Amino acid sequence: TSGLFTATNIKDVGGVPQCKIQVIQLIDAGGHVPTTFANMAIPRQLAVVSSLARSLSKNEEIDATKLATMSKIIKEKVQSFDEKEEEAIAKGKAFFIKCKESKRFKELSSPDSSVRVKLVHVDGDSLGIGLCECILDGPLEECVAYEFIKDLRGKREGMEAKGVEKIETRKVNDHCQLFLTIRELGYTLANREARTKCYWKREGKKAWIVYEDSKELDEEFPIKPKNVVIAAKTTWEFETIHKEEGEVAQTKATYASMIDVKGSIPTVIMDHLAMNYLKSILLMKKKFDKSQEIDALRRSKVAEEMKKIQVKRDYSYKDHFKALPGKTKVKGCFFLTESSFKLVGAQKGWGITKTHANAELHEVAAYFWNFESRILKETSQDVERSTIKDDEGTWEKVVKRRVKVEGHGIKEGVREFCYIMKLIKVDKNTFELKMEAVRENNDRSSYINLTPATKQKLKVFSCNEDATIRMTRIGSLHTRIEFVTMIELGKEASDSIVKKTLLKHLDEAGEVERYFNKLVKLEGMTKEVGAALGADMVWEGGQLGGRNKRKKREKHIEKVCEESAALREVVKKYPWFVTMLKRARLGELTLNNSVSTKLECVDESQATIIGNNLSPSLRSRKIIEAGVDAWRMQNRAVGELFEEFPWMEGIFVELGKGVVKTAPWGLMFRVSFGAVTSLIDLATDIYVTLMFKNDNKLGYFHASLASLTVSLAIQLIFVFFQNRILGWQKVSREAFSVLIGLKPAVDAYRIAKGAKQEAGHAVDPLTELTGMKIIEMFSESIPGVLIQLLAIISSASKGVVIEAWISVIISALTTGYNSAVISYDWDTDPLKRQAVPDFYGYVPSNSTKRSVVFISMVFFGAGMLMIRCLTIVMLGMMGSKWVMSYIGIDLSLYLSVKVLRGDFWYW
Repeated sequence: TSGLFTATNIKDVGGVPQCKIQVIQLIDAGGHVPTTFANMAIPRQLAVVSSLARSLSKNEEIDATKLATMSKIIKEKVQSFDEKEEEAIAKGKAFFIKCKESKRFKELSSPDSSVRVKLVHVDGDSLGIGLCECILDGPLEECVAYEFIKDLRGKREGMEAKGVEKIETRKVNDHCQLFLTIRELGYTLANREARTKCYWKREGKKAWIVYEDSKELDEEFPIKPKNVVIAAKTTWEFETIHKEEGEVAQTKATYASMIDVKGSIPTVIMDHLAMNYLKSILLMKKKFDKSQEIDALRRSKVAEEMKKIQVKRDYSYKDHFKALPGKTKVKGCFFLTESSFKLVGAQKGWGITKTHANAELHEVAAYFWNFESRILKETSQDVERSTIKDDEGTWEKVVKRRVKVEGHGIKEGVREFCYIMKLIKVDKNTFELKMEAVRENNDRSSYINLTPATKQKLKVFSCNEDATIRMTRIGSLHTRIEFVTMIELGKEASDSIVKKTLLKHLDEAGEVERYFNKLVKLEGMTKEVGAALGADMVWEGGQLGGRNKRKKREKHIEKVCEESAALREVVKKYPWFVTMLKRARLGELTLNNSVSTKLECVDESQATIIGNNLSPSLRSRKIIEAGVDAWRMQNRAVGELFEEFPWMEGIFVELGKGVVKTAPWGLMFRVSFGAVTSLIDLATDIYVTLMFKNDNKLGYFHASLASLTVSLAIQLIFVFFQNRILGWQKVSREAFSVLIGLKPAVDAYRIAKGAKQEAGHAVDPLTELTGMKIIEMFSESIPGVLIQLLAIISSASKGVVIEAWISVIISALTTGYNSAVISYDWDTDPLKRQAVPDFYGYVPSNSTKRSVVFISMVFFGAGMLMIRCLTIVMLGMMGSKWVMSYIGIDLSLYLSVKVLRGDFWYW
């Protein structure tokens, strides 16, 4: 192979140096290689160019420079407009005002509740008029600059998703430019071209951007055949929102657009196109979003005021958090959160959530007190959250929320909850937030600002909820949270709807843990917070909603990295980190390909390989921590990453648990394989035992039956002592799995899920699994091999059925496999290697070598068992003294070697 790499300096963009890269490569693979294979291989060889471009990408810096330059012009430079420009802007403003005053618009459902979208369209017509408005968290000049500049790299990346194939811009002056787009409509419709002229103009606290049709680009960019040129008219209005000192600058953005896409277009397609155009304003809103900063600023102000609250001495302390008998534990709660619920009568439900937050007590209290905060709106997905009355200084206010409840057995519409919120300081370390329902027909019903007739017309139904939130300081930056609620949905609400609404409210309370974990900065990260972030990445609730599609997983990983203050810093330093996380999360069935590249030299392609390597590392271990540890040792960059950020290991351990649980090769495979091997061994032993009886070999029958009975008896005794503190119900469930032969599968399931030792258990899950395997080997498998070999040898003259040999081989291989698994799991456990490095660590880190070692241990164990058992059987036919002598000499030699090696206590 030979090649030529050329790098040429070109004009700077946005103050960032640029160079053009060209790679010419000649590859001679030797022999006759089909063109198809060559076409597949060559792009992979040349992928280094795109990888280099991604590694050196400065898109954000370039866009930031362009925005800053344009924002300064809009803010400071006086613009001169000619007559045509003034006329175009005046027409655009008149069109905007006319649209805003129109009553003919219909409301469209928006992906973001804070963005309002309206549309007018006649079915079959090609003309549509849309109106959209939202609040942007940025100063007016930056918002105007972002909309006006069309060649921002960040904006171009999102254009393909909106169906935009091509964008061209030509600058006329500082406030005017020509703009061409070619958009794919889909639905077998021809592509549409928009050729416009764009102006911006600032008027005090307002600014306008006006688009009008233009033919000035026709000569430079002729209209493509079959493409249709649309007629469009769009006007943006940006208005500065008044802010208090220290608050985040905000701008109200509204645009009106009239588009004639030509042809006969059904309403459903026009609605879809309108939502595509909406993505531009959603992208702008995301660009300027400062929800965390706004919520944090308001929360800090409230938290400071809360420090002045005095303890209420006469407060009647009640135990609201006493669990109701018969409660049901909620499955799928987030990490350290525990929730339970119970339906208590018609249309009523009780629930409780207990969780923790990595935040100071007053900050957590302020989180719940700020009823209209953005995070609570986003978490609850309420139609509306508002404050009706707030008596400042009294820490009592009246609030309202409207929730859209859907499902079978309930009237369609919105459920309204109205509360009186009271904040009480119980003692110096405890706050209680009481939320008392404002019920109709009582002395406080005046707070409900809709009459029954109006509610019925608007399909708004009153519901009641009484809740208490107790927040207790248990550390300087650690707060325990307990939330209890009683919900009454009113008439025509089925039990399933009550349960669904109740679990949603419990989940809202539990979200506080996730929220404050994401606020922890890099210097404040701990292994526990890292584990919580990892659990968030694979959590089936919340953002994932139980869906595990590939794109959903990848987007959720990106969102967690964007929202976490610590991970943002990691991604800023190592941009490829997100790629590695996404590949690790997918858990696809791949081969291990160790990467020895240093941390600072890793690129996107290597990050992909490293992420893929987590899957085979997890497959080769029963313990998640051991799998992650193997991954660390096989990939140099991972080890260096864990050294730089010690809390990072917690992320990948929790990530590994999620991967094993959802991957086809993961939890189900391990459980199924454990169940199948256990059942096959048990089935063959039972079959041979019955065969002994049918052949009238009662001695062997009784011996085999005794072996099976003793094995079950010892396992049941072990189960009893392991679970006796937890009660007979728990003991009975575990005993049943022993009796049906599925105990190994149950234990494998627990370990694969990363279960820890529960309060009341005598030993941890790994020790329990090991103990059960040892019992099975020494009381069933090994005696079974001895008995069956003795039967085969004594009956050799009469002929031996093939089933007997199959049973012996299965028992031997099962014993070899179980002994190899025990040795392998204990040796690769990171904690055991750390505690006793002189004994543990004989299994190598290389995946191929590990496989060789494991397979060797299986066959070596099975072979040694067969050799010893055959020796014992043959010596036994000569006399029992020979057997005892052999066993004595063999064990003496074994123990002597252990003593000489210095590992006698670890065998």
